[in-house]
Amino acid sequence: MACTTILIGKKASYDGSCMIARNDDSGAGSFTPKKFVVVHPDEQPRTYTSVISHLTIDLPDDPMRYTAVPNAVEGEGIWGACGVNAANVGMSATETITSNPRVLGADPLVVYDAQSGKPGGLGEEDFVSLVLPYIHSAREGVLRLGHLLETYGTYEMNGIAFCDHDEIWWMETIGGHHWMARRVPDDVYVAMPNQLGIDTFVFDDPAHYLCSADLRAFVETTFQVLCPSCVDVITSVRIALFPIPVGVSVVVMWKASLTKCPTSWLKVIRKSPCWDKM
Repeated sequence: MACTTILIGKKASYDGSCMIARNDDSGAGSFTPKKFVVVHPDEQPRTYTSVISHLTIDLPDDPMRYTAVPNAVEGEGIWGACGVNAANVGMSATETITSNPRVLGADPLVVYDAQSGKPGGLGEEDFVSLVLPYIHSAREGVLRLGHLLETYGTYEMNGIAFCDHDEIWWMETIGGHHWMARRVPDDVYVAMPNQLGIDTFVFDDPAHYLCSADLRAFVETTFQVLCPSCVDVITSVRIALFPIPVGVSVVVMWKASLTKCPTSWLKVIRKSPCWDKM
């Protein structure tokens, strides 16, 4: 079974608990041994170097105790997978997700260059070790990882879950440096497969939605969003960020996404060059 994440809001669970869970798959025909560890503050490094991307980062000097489920066999990095820290904040990282050529053309992945020795960005190997020891809430987890992604970039597309006693947040990376996150409603449960799952986003509602600082500008400038309604509730981001299903053209999907636009804006958009040339 491919990686699948389950998120359960506190009003959707039997005992009122927030719950996050994920199965961790291996490549076809292989098995990755894992182990359970408790990392104490004096065991957490103050300087971290990733194996895959050769990126070195200085870490804060005040880590908390946390658990993790890293690879049991050394050589490919830590791959902490999931854990809970001393502040009772949980994290699951990651669900491999997807992008499309339009996004990656505008914000390329940050991949290690072996020829020049230029480091790459961060990835699943690193996230738990760099985030979980330093956060006191699920929201803090989103903001810390978001800052790291904006600063160093990433070489892959991932979905990450954070949970505390009151909230669950689901976060998705977008291209090399962008990201968005949504608070899971308390009375909802989510089954998340290997794909982008946040299909609606409200920029002006930070209590329930968070994103990289320039995501609105990224969408507006890169994808020529014309309708204010599409920017406020990103109908168009569904097209800008989601992979295009096989057999479905970009034009068909983009036109279909405009159903929430005011009629006056639809008339303007249909006259624009991008209507027939996207």
